[in-house]
Amino acid sequence: LTLNLGLRWQYLSPIFAAHDNIANFYPSLYTPSQCSPGAFTPDGLIDPTLCNTVNGIVTPMSAGVNRALVEKHMNDWEPRFGLAWVPGVLNKKLVFRGGLGVYHGRDAGSQTSALGRQPPFDLVASIDNITYSQLAPFDPALPQPPASLSALGAVHNPPASYQYSAGIQYQLGSSTTLETDYVGSHQIHLGRNRDINQPLPQYQFPIYDGSVGANTVRPYLGYSIINLNERDAVSRYNSLQVFLNHREDRYGLQFQVAYTWSRNLSNTINMDTEGHSNPVQDAYNTAVEYAVANQNTPNSFSANYLWSLPW
Repeated sequence: LTLNLGLRWQYLSPIFAAHDNIANFYPSLYTPSQCSPGAFTPDGLIDPTLCNTVNGIVTPMSAGVNRALVEKHMNDWEPRFGLAWVPGVLNKKLVFRGGLGVYHGRDAGSQTSALGRQPPFDLVASIDNITYSQLAPFDPALPQPPASLSALGAVHNPPASYQYSAGIQYQLGSSTTLETDYVGSHQIHLGRNRDINQPLPQYQFPIYDGSVGANTVRPYLGYSIINLNERDAVSRYNSLQVFLNHREDRYGLQFQVAYTWSRNLSNTINMDTEGHSNPVQDAYNTAVEYAVANQNTPNSFSANYLWSLPW
């Protein structure tokens, strides 16, 4: 019996901008009284004299936040455990193996660079029913389209993966082994984009028939879409894996055959998209997102061989 025990600690520092020219949206700092439906002009623009157009926006210069605009996480512990056992039967040709471990990942730099396209440093807005000739230089003092935001959740936990496996290996001959394993994992704190400024369901038909403007009934008035990259998503992977391995024999032949039968379920697309794209369909019912993951590969078969010819 062989046991392997380990414990790892790591700190993944959140990325910040060298020139502090990023901004994030904190829903907890949004003040509803600073904007109302009365701030909208008849053509759907926001009058900045009647609405705070940076309501809830924080920058590295804001009080009470760090330069990265997301929390630091100092408690990422990663225990590891593994075992191998050779029972005293079958001429010691049978081996049982198992293991589990916890792993953390870090964000790509694009997660932070996405915060560079927020007010007050940048303004991203959608304009409808206008021609190119009607466009003019932007004046922040005049009525303007509500800005779209791509924000990161303030907590923003590093993604974590709990990985585990158990299997047996049997020696079929002097050069051949057959192995069968269960391999699984459970991921938490995965990124998922949600439009937290999606109009409530009761406004869907009035918006569709044009009797109500979508931006006038959003929860955070003064903004259009607010895609928030939250760390609330999960995924589960379970698989049966079979391996046949033949080491080089006296004829110079070696080969490997592998088959995996698996299923991957998730409630996110598991892609590093910041808050830019692919939000959940219903911001108020994320449970319906749990389904077969887009990376799901139910069956996988591979084989390779190498034959060293004697001449």
